[in-house]
Amino acid sequence: MNRTTSKQVQKLPDFDVTLTHEQITELIPAFALDCLDDEETVAVTEHLPGCAACRAELESYQSTVDRLALAVPEVSPPPELQGRLMARVRPAAPVPPPAVPWWQKLAAQLRTTAPVWGAAALLVLLALGVSNLYLRQQLTDLQRPAMVDTMRTVSLRHTQPDSQATGIIIVSTDGEYGALIVEHLYPLPENQQYQLWLIDDNDTRISGAVFSVDDDGYRSVQIEEAPLPLEHYTRFGITVEPAGGSPGPTGQRVLAGSM
Repeated sequence: MNRTTSKQVQKLPDFDVTLTHEQITELIPAFALDCLDDEETVAVTEHLPGCAACRAELESYQSTVDRLALAVPEVSPPPELQGRLMARVRPAAPVPPPAVPWWQKLAAQLRTTAPVWGAAALLVLLALGVSNLYLRQQLTDLQRPAMVDTMRTVSLRHTQPDSQATGIIIVSTDGEYGALIVEHLYPLPENQQYQLWLIDDNDTRISGAVFSVDDDGYRSVQIEEAPLPLEHYTRFGITVEPAGGSPGPTGQRVLAGSM
C-alpha cells in the first residue's frame, strides 16, 4: 500500500502547523521512514495532495526504502541485548519531548544500536543521503563529535564528463563496518562488473567489493573484503572490471573520493 494513501485516510490530530514548501521538502526523507513527530507528519500529509513535486520525491524515497529491505543482511542480536534493554525500562510520568530535528533522532538510534545493528542502520541513512543534497549536508554535520561518534562519510564523484553517477561510503569510527551505495552507474554486460578499490597512503590498491547494478544504476553493498580496518585507507575508487573482479585495477575509473 502506498504510504501517502495510508496516512491520508487516518484521522489527523488538530495541530496548527505552517511550513514552507522548502521545509516540507526537507522532511520528505524522514516521512518515508515514519521518523517524524505528529506535528511534522500532519504538515507533510496535508501538503502532499496539492504538490506534485513532493509526491514524486516521496515516491522516489519510498522506492529506496523498499529496496533496503532486500539490501540489509539479517543480523542476530546477542542474547544479553534483551536484558540490557529491559534494565533501562523504568516507569515514569509522560513528559513532552523537546523538539529535536529528525536527523538527530536517527543519529541517536545509530549510537544505541552500533555495533550490533550498526552496519544495517548505516545503510538506511546512506541510501537517503545519496538521493538528497539536503540530507547529504546533514550526514556531513553528523560527523561532528558533538552529534554522533559512530561514522564517517566519503562522497564519491563521477570521473566521466557525461556521467550522472554518485556514490557514498560510510565507515564506522572504529573502521570495522563499512557500506557503499551507488546510483546512476551504467548497467554493464554480463562479462563485466564494477569493483571498489581501497587505496592507502602508499598507493596500494585492495579490492573492497565486486558488484553489479540494477537497471536504474543502483546498488548497495557492505565492504567486507578489506584486510585492515577501513580507516587505514585514505582514497577510494570504482572501476569497470571483468566479471568476478581483478587483482588490481585494469578498466575505466567511474567514481572516486577521499576520506
